[in-house]
Amino acid sequence: MNGLLRVPGARYGLVLLFISTLAACSDDRPPVKGFVLPEGDIEQGKAAFLSLGCPQCHTVADSDIEQPENAEFQVRLGGRLIQVEHYGDLLTSIVNPSHRVAPQLRRQDDSGNDEGAVVSPMPDFTGTMTVTQLIDVVEFLHSKYTQVPKYSGRYYHYPI
Repeated sequence: MNGLLRVPGARYGLVLLFISTLAACSDDRPPVKGFVLPEGDIEQGKAAFLSLGCPQCHTVADSDIEQPENAEFQVRLGGRLIQVEHYGDLLTSIVNPSHRVAPQLRRQDDSGNDEGAVVSPMPDFTGTMTVTQLIDVVEFLHSKYTQVPKYSGRYYHYPI
């Protein structure tokens, strides 16, 4: 084994194997496309949500967060849904807000970088938001979603 550790890259491979083994055995947190987010703090997430100015455009169901009177947008987060936003969806929406944009919020990219591309009005937080803030905000938002059961009865079509 000692000889193996002298092979370039072998130590890194063993460290990655060890970390992935720990991540797979840690707890029952929902996976996010290959990795598991550490547990966030809901209250810290709410504080980060406020300090980053998110209420300028977002309302959050079942919270005391108020939007300013002059808010340009009103994008509701949380609430009772048939399909609850997964951690990965929330994470992607924060890190890459132009990945999925509601039709009423779409704007054309006028920067000249990607002519005709649809962009989100949400600012890019990747340079200002810490990883801890990101994890906490995702935890806070995810806690505000409630899954309602799908209707399991029969649907009937009544011709007019």
